[in-house]
Amino acid sequence: MNELRPRDWVLLLSATIGFGVLTCLEAYGITELSRGTTNTPRWIMLLIGSMFIAAGLVILFRVRGRLNDFFAFAIIASMGVMFGWIALCGDEGGFSGGGAIASRITGIPFDRAMFGLGALLCLAGATYAFVRFVRRT
Repeated sequence: MNELRPRDWVLLLSATIGFGVLTCLEAYGITELSRGTTNTPRWIMLLIGSMFIAAGLVILFRVRGRLNDFFAFAIIASMGVMFGWIALCGDEGGFSGGGAIASRITGIPFDRAMFGLGALLCLAGATYAFVRFVRRT
């Protein structure tokens, strides 16, 4: 894998950790960048912010080996939990695109099914990363 130039490395690091911190601050109401109401629970926003902060830490410390497997597990499992919450509890008005048409034709909530499938795939990937983490001990 090619190494990032220092300028690109700093930009990527700043973007990931910065977005994560801003999302966590938004979850606690310290900032009001969204300028609108959201029905997303605070813990989901904290989970999203934590995923970006974890990705920034991987970049910052150039994590390799066993610790990389742990961060991969944490990030992918967080994504699976987030997608699962959207599939089970997400507001129907928040879904858009062709899913509504497919849902009317099939009678199956297509949008929720796709987020549920994404959650299952993420949790499978997280399980794989966790098994790799445990086996390296």
